Amino acid sequence: MLIYKSFFRKRTTRIYLIIYTLIILIICLLLSVRTILEKKQQELYYGSNILISVNDIEKIENIKNIDKIYKAINVTIEDYNEMIMIYDEKYKLDNHHIVIPNIYKEQFKINDTINIYINNNRIELVIKDYDDIIGNSDIVYVSEYIIEAYTNTQDSLYLITLKDWEKEDNVIKELNKIDNITDINIRINNSSNSYTTFIKILNVMLIVIMILFVVVLLITSFNIIEDEKKKNLVYYKIGYRKNKLKVYNFVKICLLIVLASSASTFIMIILKLIYKVLL
Repeated sequence: MLIYKSFFRKRTTRIYLIIYTLIILIICLLLSVRTILEKKQQELYYGSNILISVNDIEKIENIKNIDKIYKAINVTIEDYNEMIMIYDEKYKLDNHHIVIPNIYKEQFKINDTINIYINNNRIELVIKDYDDIIGNSDIVYVSEYIIEAYTNTQDSLYLITLKDWEKEDNVIKELNKIDNITDINIRINNSSNSYTTFIKILNVMLIVIMILFVVVLLITSFNIIEDEKKKNLVYYKIGYRKNKLKVYNFVKICLLIVLASSASTFIMIILKLIYKVLL
C-alpha cells in the first residue's frame, strides 16, 4: 500500500493523471457529439420507407439494417385520398377501428366513420386516434384482421423502415438480389441539411486523439518505469521480488488510467446534465 501512496504523491504522477484525464475527456466529448450528430442525421430521414411487392417475405427479414417490416395495402380513403394501410402491434385496434395521420384532425374527428376502398370494396372504419404514422401523411394503421382479410396472396405489399438510412444503398442491393420481388419503391424524406461532413471530421479527430493517447501512454509508461527504478531497487534490497515489482509498475499505470477514466466520466456526467438543462 505504501508503494502506491508514494507513487501518487509524486508531482509527475499527478501531471500524468491530468494529461490522461484531459485526453480521455476529449475522446468522450467527441464520441458524444458524434452520437448526437448521427441521431440528428437519421432524423433527417424520418418518414422514409421502402415499398416492395413480394410473395415470400422470409428472405427480406434476414437483410441487415432493416428495422421494421409492415404488411401493407394500397387503399383509397373517401374517394380521393390514396393511402397505404398497415398494421402495427403497438395499437390494439378492434376490427373496425383505424388510426389516421395528424394532418386530418381538422377534417375528421375521433369516432367519425370513414370509408375505405380496397380493390373496389368499400369498408367503413371508425377513427380511433391520430398519429404521425412513422412520419408520413399517406399511411394509416388498421387492425391485423383488416390486413389479413384484404391482402392479396400473390405479390403482397410490404412497407420497410431502416435503422440507418445512410446505408440504404446496401439494402437496395440486397433486395435486388432476391428473385421474387416484383417492385421496389424507395420513398426517401430528406432535408437539404446534412451532418455527414461534421461526422467525418469528428471521426478523423477521434483517430488522431486516440493515436495521441497511445503515444502519450507509451511515453509516460516508459518514464514511470524509469522513475520507479531507484525506489524499486530499495524495495528489492528489503525483500521484494523483481517480478512482483514489475507487476506493481503495471498496476500503477493501470490505476492511473482507471482514475483518469473515472474523473473524465464524472465530468462528462456533469456536462450532460448541463446540456439537458440548457435544452
